[in-house]
Amino acid sequence: MRTCGALSQPPISLFLLLFTVSCLLSYPANAQQYRWTVIDLHPVGALQSRLTCISANGQVQGGWARFPDAYKGAVWYGSADSWQAFHPDGASSSAINALSADGHFKAGFVTVNGRMRASIWIEQPNDWTNLSASRDGDALVLAISSDGSKQTGVYVPSGIGQRHGVLWSGSETTWVDLHPAGFYWSEVEAISADGRAQAGFTQREPNEGYHATLWLGNADSRIDIHPSGARRSKVLALSADGSVQAGTVDGQAALWFGSAGSWVSLNPAGASYSEVRGVTADGSKQVGTVDFHAALWFGSADNWLSLESVLPEGYHSAEAVAITEVNGTLYIAGWSGAPNSPYEHAILWIGTPVPEPSALCGVATALSLMALVRYQSGRQRRF
Repeated sequence: MRTCGALSQPPISLFLLLFTVSCLLSYPANAQQYRWTVIDLHPVGALQSRLTCISANGQVQGGWARFPDAYKGAVWYGSADSWQAFHPDGASSSAINALSADGHFKAGFVTVNGRMRASIWIEQPNDWTNLSASRDGDALVLAISSDGSKQTGVYVPSGIGQRHGVLWSGSETTWVDLHPAGFYWSEVEAISADGRAQAGFTQREPNEGYHATLWLGNADSRIDIHPSGARRSKVLALSADGSVQAGTVDGQAALWFGSAGSWVSLNPAGASYSEVRGVTADGSKQVGTVDFHAALWFGSADNWLSLESVLPEGYHSAEAVAITEVNGTLYIAGWSGAPNSPYEHAILWIGTPVPEPSALCGVATALSLMALVRYQSGRQRRF
C-alpha cells in the first residue's frame, strides 16, 4: 500500500532520456546559430536607399538615399530616423562608400559641376575634402583605413574611359596612381586596417579577363593572385591585417590567403553565381550574394546562411556588402526589396549568437542530476 503523496520511482532511463532530449533541442541546426534582428533604415521621403559600409563597432552605417531631387550620401546610427544627409551645398549627387573604424571619417564621392569627385568628410556634410579637384575626370573613394588616414578608389581619366586604381593619404597632393604600366584597367576595392595593403583587380588587355591583384602602396608592388586556369577573378574585400582576401573567381565566391594557389571556393552546391563583398576583421566570416541573394558564410561553401531567410515578410532580393563582428554579435549592411515599393531599402542585419551547445548541455546535465539527487533524497526520507 502506497502512502498518499509518496514518490513513485521513475526509471533512471527517464532522466537520461530527458537529458538527451534537452541536448538535442538545444543543439543548433547549424554550426553557427544566431538570433536575428532586421532593421529597415529607409528614410522617410526617400525613393530608394542602400547601405554600403559599416563602422568596426557596428554603430555607424553609411550609404546613400535617393530623393526626388538627388542621390544623397547618408549616415545612420542604427535607426531610420537617425539618418543624416552628407550632401554638400551645390552638389548634384553624393554617396558614402566607406567609414573609418569609429565612423568619424566618411568617404565616397560628391558630384559637382558634372564631375564625380573623390571625397572624404570628418563630421559635418560641408566639412569635406575634394581629393580630385584638379583632375580632368571622375574619381571616387571605395575604401578607407581604420583611422581614416588612407583612402583607395578609382579614377577615370576624361575621354579615355579606362579606370585607374588610386591611393590617397587625406589630400589630393598625396595621390598615388596604382595602375601598372602598360595595363588597360585597374580598380582598388579594399584596403587593410593600417592602410599598407590594397586589393582589387587589373586587366592587361581589353580582351583579357580581370586578375585579382594586391598592392603595397605603389604600382610596382603589384601581386597577381589570379588562380591558374581561371578566366577572371577579383578581390573585393580584405581582412583587417590584409592576410585574407575575398571576392570572386569565375563567378564563384572566393577566399585567398596571399597567393594564387591558396584560393578556396565558397560557392554553395547548386549555385550558379556567388561573390563575397565583405569580411570580418579576422576574415572568418564573409557576406555577399548567392544567385544574387544576400548570403553569410562561415569560411566554407557548405556552411552558409541565406540572409533573405531572416527578413520580415514581403522583403526580397537582398544583397549584403559589409560585415563587422563585435563580441560575437554580427552587424551586416546591405539592402533589400521592400513591401509596396519598386526600389530597395537600406537594411541592417544584427545577429546575436545563441549559447554554445556545450554550455546548454551542461545546464541540462546539471538540472538532470539535481532532479535525480532530489528524487533519491525524497525516496530515502519516505521509505
